[in-house]
Amino acid sequence: MASSENPRYRPDPLITPHKPGATRFGPLAPDAPEIKSDAKPSKPARSSRPRKQGRSRRPRGRWKPTWGSLTRLRGRFKWRLGWRVRVAAFAMVSLIAILAFRDSDAGRGATLPSVRKGGPIELPAPQRFPDQDTVRTREGRWVTRYAADEILQARAERYMNQYRPEGAVIVVCDLRTGQIRALVERDSNQTSSQPRLALGTTFPAASLAKIVTAAAVLERGMYRPHDDLPLVGGAHTLYRAQLNVPAHGRYNTVTLREAFARSINPTFGLLGLRAGAQSLRDMAERLGFKSSPRPATIQAASASLPGGGAAADTADEVQARLTPPDTGDFALAEVASGFTTATTISPLHALRIARAIGQDGRLLPVRFTRELQSLDNGRTVTLPREDIQPFASPSTLQSLRTLMEATVTAGTARRGFRRNMTEADFQRLEMGGKTGSLTGHNPPGRYEWFIGYARHKEHPDQGIAVAVMMINRTYLAVHAAEMAGLVIRDWSRYSVPYPDEDGTYLAKR
Repeated sequence: MASSENPRYRPDPLITPHKPGATRFGPLAPDAPEIKSDAKPSKPARSSRPRKQGRSRRPRGRWKPTWGSLTRLRGRFKWRLGWRVRVAAFAMVSLIAILAFRDSDAGRGATLPSVRKGGPIELPAPQRFPDQDTVRTREGRWVTRYAADEILQARAERYMNQYRPEGAVIVVCDLRTGQIRALVERDSNQTSSQPRLALGTTFPAASLAKIVTAAAVLERGMYRPHDDLPLVGGAHTLYRAQLNVPAHGRYNTVTLREAFARSINPTFGLLGLRAGAQSLRDMAERLGFKSSPRPATIQAASASLPGGGAAADTADEVQARLTPPDTGDFALAEVASGFTTATTISPLHALRIARAIGQDGRLLPVRFTRELQSLDNGRTVTLPREDIQPFASPSTLQSLRTLMEATVTAGTARRGFRRNMTEADFQRLEMGGKTGSLTGHNPPGRYEWFIGYARHKEHPDQGIAVAVMMINRTYLAVHAAEMAGLVIRDWSRYSVPYPDEDGTYLAKR
């Protein structure tokens, strides 16, 4: 049948059927030779006429997928969606599935991998914070009311649930009174205000040990913040060759302020060798790194507090270890720079050190409460105050504050604070701190620290001390310095002034 008889066929106007003696441009000459073409005849083009309604190419009955139909469908899908679109769609679907899985597990109370599964760790029994707690002793029943900052506590819990670190502790106390204003912990996919990880003493102190080394050399008058010190090799490594200063004098130098702010290990290793093991040991004992028994007054007060005093008095944080060896230069350099897991500390002990530097140099205990009220006869018992001497002279404290301020403004904590604070916040507040990071084993994970203080420049009596510890096993949720910056920013903007120990306000803002 000729192609013109097919009603569905419409010839292309640019294609002329072959007729002997004629071409597309006119008839051939009478004496022209016949043109022979080896090209195959082109297929007729599909009609552009719209298909009739009710007419379908698919056969009647139930459609069954065949290999040919699936191949055509796959080819059409590949033609319509490029590989970039398919990769983006796959990534989005995978992300939604992961988030849905995490939310469903959190809703059912499922236990994800805990930071406490890596090894044995003894933690005290949980206490109730921040509302109040009751305890039964030999003298009767008692109730204690905590002095928590509701706004700061709520915001700290919000950040903890937002970032979801695998393990974390945030604890804040008042600089003057030492009362804890906020405490949030996260472990086993659960956020709580019970002080468990905050009381653990198996966590590596990391570069927080540089505070001991810096205080030792400053107290002895060996160096000042702007004195030059040698830097051999990399800043964040520690090898034996980096402890040998070349005799020709061609090496890099940094100031003590810069070495502290950037947490340079070899420089602080050399400082530890020059200061000596005995100087580091004496300063470590002044900062609470010792194993001597507690004073009798503290023992008497602890007997009447919740959990045997663990939640109200942290003077029993004597398990924190920093032991400079008498022999071995490299081992002494490791302790002086914090490049060892043998030096351990707890978050509450680190908070005491930060408060002592930010206040008056006295390593006073931080407490959840300062008094107990009897449920039997209504009498009130106030905890005794300790007469503790400052661990360093006023000039050493001022130099330490200079080093810690450099950490926040130009050191390892600069990025975390600049991300969440404006220039007006830096001008309004006086802030200082120290960071640290090291891989620990009990429990296993990458530990990140930030301890520091903040106060209003116009009202120096209003200030807080902060200690943040992060434990990262499989992923990094948020840096400790960034979390501390968020907490300090919210305290300075939203919290009301804290009263003094007698209940009066020293200043209002």
